[in-house]
Amino acid sequence: MSFTKLKLIDPLLRAIEERGYKEATFIQKKAIPQILQRKNVMGIAKTGAGKTAAYSIPVVQLIHRIDKKSTGKPTLRALVVTPNDKLSLQAGKSFSDYAKHTIVKHAVVTKHDDQSQVKLLEEGVNVLIVNAKEIEPLQNKNKDTFKDVKILVLDEFDAMLKDGSKEQIEKMLGNIPSGIQTICFTGSAGPDIDGLLKQRLEGAEKFEVYPRPKKGDKNKPNKKSDKSKKDGAKANAKKKKKKKGGGRKSTEMSDKLKAKFLWPLEK
Repeated sequence: MSFTKLKLIDPLLRAIEERGYKEATFIQKKAIPQILQRKNVMGIAKTGAGKTAAYSIPVVQLIHRIDKKSTGKPTLRALVVTPNDKLSLQAGKSFSDYAKHTIVKHAVVTKHDDQSQVKLLEEGVNVLIVNAKEIEPLQNKNKDTFKDVKILVLDEFDAMLKDGSKEQIEKMLGNIPSGIQTICFTGSAGPDIDGLLKQRLEGAEKFEVYPRPKKGDKNKPNKKSDKSKKDGAKANAKKKKKKKGGGRKSTEMSDKLKAKFLWPLEK
């Protein structure tokens, strides 16, 4: 699907074109319209699915539309939480690329005591990108840091759980306003993730993207071929049963079953 069909504003389409992108990935064409409608979203996909653009593009558009007429210091509207500094910097690059023709300003905080970053926050930004471990120190410095946040993005949430305990993540989430639009992208799902985000992702749109198995890779699960094998086994059982009775009709029926059930395996 072309990005032009996703109801994006011209400054974003211009930035996307400058990056050389024309077609949205599956996760992007599913998530972007839902985020623009202010819905909670849960996206499950491995690296390379286009998750960062799937949230950064619509977040830029939402903030640009809300604050484009505002004057004075930018207001923090979106908080993007990542599991580590490397992903924070990658997300920051994405916002730099997509927001360059809009009023949206962002900051990437890797150390809460970095004076240049603190100064940037004091001057005002619309989007703050930070790793999960820096949430509490930032709030301890200024309890009102997140009071105007309307959008929470949890990037690679499963990796956050691997890097910290469930209790630590729960505490981190407790420092962020509840009841706001929540967008979660994760490489995998599980009971811990569902439990931690149950309230925040109430009524969320859920999208799952799994990589296609490579040709000839026998270790990859293939539900269709598994079903065909089961059907083929049933056909063979019926064939043997018919053979016991003998006769032309029995043989013809066996041939038909073979054609119907075994052909998909031979394709």
